[in-house]
Amino acid sequence: MVDSAALRVHKLGGSILSDAAAIRQAVGALSAVQQRSAVVVVSACAGVTDRLYAIGQQAATGNAVEARRELQELLEWHCVQVRQLLPPEAALQTEAALRELAVQADQLCQGVAYLCELTPRTSDALLAFGELFASRIVADALRTVLPVPVLLADARHYLVTDATFGRARPQLEELCQRVCCELVEHLRGDAVVVTQGFIGATPEGITTTLGRGGSDLSAALFAVAVGAEEVVIWKNVPGVFTADPAYVADAELVAEISAVEMRELALAGARVLHSEAIEPAVASGIRVRVRSVTEPSALGTLILARREAAPVPLALAWRQQCWVYHCPLSVFGSVIGHPSVLLAAVSRSGGILVAESPVTSVGEEETLSWERWPAPQALISVVGKSPEQWAVSMLERLMHAGISCRACFVESPWALRVLVPQELWGDTVSCIHQELLRWRRRGTVPSSDAGVTRGSG
Repeated sequence: MVDSAALRVHKLGGSILSDAAAIRQAVGALSAVQQRSAVVVVSACAGVTDRLYAIGQQAATGNAVEARRELQELLEWHCVQVRQLLPPEAALQTEAALRELAVQADQLCQGVAYLCELTPRTSDALLAFGELFASRIVADALRTVLPVPVLLADARHYLVTDATFGRARPQLEELCQRVCCELVEHLRGDAVVVTQGFIGATPEGITTTLGRGGSDLSAALFAVAVGAEEVVIWKNVPGVFTADPAYVADAELVAEISAVEMRELALAGARVLHSEAIEPAVASGIRVRVRSVTEPSALGTLILARREAAPVPLALAWRQQCWVYHCPLSVFGSVIGHPSVLLAAVSRSGGILVAESPVTSVGEEETLSWERWPAPQALISVVGKSPEQWAVSMLERLMHAGISCRACFVESPWALRVLVPQELWGDTVSCIHQELLRWRRRGTVPSSDAGVTRGSG
């Protein structure tokens, strides 16, 4: 086995691979922190998966000419980035490899256009080219800056999945066996292995995709397979913040967060990463760290399986537009866990249900008429340990600011949820964040603070 103290899996997402300059920055950041014995999992460049999906839809209408034209434009965009990124001789070799891949994608599009049908299986095969393009470019870029061999490995050979196209389920045991037989020796020899996120293949070799958060999941699975010490998720931001810094100017970096807290933030609307995707790494005791390509020397945010922490609020997130319903307590139990329901909480007057989109049913066998609130609401969630100990101060802060909550409830042990009219979400976020920072700097909750009853509304 490779020395785990030195081995990391690095994930480069599409948002940091938007063009040649961004790819150069990402490659530079990675090479600044690790120059040998690493696995690099690469997503498609920004926007490419959506473009490939649109090309597939175009081909499914029977318009092969337009689909092929758009595919050629996509290929040429990648080639332009290559010419800007690599030395001329290396660029020619990379372009040739990309054009070979594009021929395969073109043949796929012709078949779709001929049949006027885009099946989930064919869609997965087409979407995979985004990762195949990007990983080839990243691997060749790393070869120009690293002192060790760089191996480009096809993830479809290693990451075996079932045949649930669009949301395939990986087979971890098979991945571990194949990695140990073939890739570990390269890592022992200090090589850097570049592979793709998001894609895999059935035991028969049929291409599949892993769905939302697929690249993060790929990175976590490869980390388990090679026995890595850490998974590094590279972003354009330095890590997880107390609130989205794009909207909250005084948001502060969170140095450590538990996997449970990260999952709560993701549920609440934070978009740093898809928390469930990193679960295989966390469950195996592998650290996950979010770092910034713009500040590669900064340690970012460390995501741990568990952490010891004082009962204080840690961070907040929000969903700016939600649909809220009341339903009778007698049917409330059948609603919880339904995928269309974002959040469920019991109030004195019945079940308060918060959904990301209008809900018409809760199952195949039963359709319920719920009392829907007249206008969309904003849902602000504050995540942190023991919210019953600090929630009152948050609500008092809102009351003193003249902000009236439509409903609020504590979900122990990790979250306070607040519903406010949609037009007040900005003021509510600002007000709650100021209170969060106050507790963050104090580090403890005064004993005089009262608790909050779960499910108050």
